Amino acid sequence: MRIKIIFFELCTICFACLLIAVGLNLFLADAKLVSGGLTGIALLIEYTTGINSGILYLILNLPLFVLSYFKVSLKFTIYSIIGTVLLSVFLYLTSPLKSVLNIHDVFLSGVIGGVISAIGYSLMFKVRATTGGIDILAVIIRKKNPAKNIGDVTFTVNLIIVIVSMLLLKDITRALYSLISMFVTSTVVNKMIFGFNKKYLVLIITKSPDQISEYILNVIKRGVTSIEAEGCYTKDKQNILYTVLDINQYVSLRRRIQNFDPNAFLSAIETKSVTGNGFNEI
Repeated sequence: MRIKIIFFELCTICFACLLIAVGLNLFLADAKLVSGGLTGIALLIEYTTGINSGILYLILNLPLFVLSYFKVSLKFTIYSIIGTVLLSVFLYLTSPLKSVLNIHDVFLSGVIGGVISAIGYSLMFKVRATTGGIDILAVIIRKKNPAKNIGDVTFTVNLIIVIVSMLLLKDITRALYSLISMFVTSTVVNKMIFGFNKKYLVLIITKSPDQISEYILNVIKRGVTSIEAEGCYTKDKQNILYTVLDINQYVSLRRRIQNFDPNAFLSAIETKSVTGNGFNEI
């Protein structure tokens, strides 16, 4: 069973790297756009020196592999090495695709290339792997400081790449298109990781927990947890009901809750990821 899982993960990494390479070479490189992270740096160097970006990407990742081994884990490092080597190979093999389509719309190339690359990156994250580069650095920073916002780190690095591309390529328009492509990639990755259907964490403070719980369980068909509570000011004994609903279920509950307890306090918080108990598997 363990061998099958590893085989599936390796196949996923291989396919994901191929998608990323196709997105970069077929669309972004063809339009002279840069992507985020080390791939963007590799493309910038290729534009200015002519050295193949696949070879450059592998070389730039070597010091990060050492950091990954000492700061994260052996499995993560091995998967990152496999992902980086495969991406470098596929970037090299797909380099002839740069002039195949000849799309003259730079914006369209940036959007499509960003989406295709994002699908590849998302598949990598699904199997807890990376293609090296900034992803390794982000994991190391997050492990050292869990409160650190990795999105800020990634955005800062990508912004620096865009600024450098403006200076080297002397083309502000393409640099801004590159920034749009990076935003598309980031958005699609988040959607694929956290899902397209929003979920809401719902808290209900009520003196009629039985009726509301029965409605959630039997009509909405969702689980609910009841927690005994006491008002700090009034000292009244009440119950807090905890559940997670999609938008339609939440609207249905909000409409009916007035019939059960007009004085109930209802709070809903949008949540990005829900796993287990009828939602996605952990």
